[in-house]
Amino acid sequence: MMPALLQVDRLTSGYGKVPVLEELSLRAAAGNIVSVLGPNGAGKSTLLNALGGILRSTGTVRFDGEDISHIPVEERLMRGIALVPEKRELFGAMTVEENLLLGGYRPRQLGVRAWRAGLDSIFELFPRLKERRPQRAGTLSGGERQMLAIGRALMSRPKLLLLDEPSLGLAPLIVQDIMRAVSELSERGLTVLLVEQNARAALRISTYGYVLEMGRFVAEGDARQLMNDERLIESYLGSSNSQAMVVH
Repeated sequence: MMPALLQVDRLTSGYGKVPVLEELSLRAAAGNIVSVLGPNGAGKSTLLNALGGILRSTGTVRFDGEDISHIPVEERLMRGIALVPEKRELFGAMTVEENLLLGGYRPRQLGVRAWRAGLDSIFELFPRLKERRPQRAGTLSGGERQMLAIGRALMSRPKLLLLDEPSLGLAPLIVQDIMRAVSELSERGLTVLLVEQNARAALRISTYGYVLEMGRFVAEGDARQLMNDERLIESYLGSSNSQAMVVH
């Protein structure tokens, strides 16, 4: 078994005094894509916000061999954890290039001289962004905004990418492009924790998966094994979505 880049044990988190997540444990090995699947309200975004340091949590979070359970969000970013939130949170009045350059805070602080060279790899991954380079982010399509949000996170040169619902609201062909890009990032060695409702699209590119329901993991296993478990998908991910989840 490969060593875990991310090791989470008994994580509990929520809003105020109300816990949303209860004693979750998961691991993600370096270079793997690990999916967390589940319906709306299961706690998927809460999990990513807790791991990113945005929400307080109890339990233990170990990253790259060190306990980061109590360090703030800024320090987690500097350690190499990048979060792409569900709402993308771009600066609409700024250009594509300006948004991307904002993502270079970490390598700038670390003294990486050629940090701007990261733009070339982003444009290689997402050619559409190169075409839209001088365009304001607020004028982009939904798929282009998602590409830009991922690209901005990648400019920080992370070790771990926390990706929240990247397929949300996007057409199937765009979802394929996004998932293909995420798979390519994994092949380059990036570790990805992928939160998704689109179970089949996520599992096709993942190594391992967890199913979250009402703040608890109700199933986990090899991604292909989960993808072929129709009873699991119907029970926890919604039988009405089973056709929509298919991505070829």
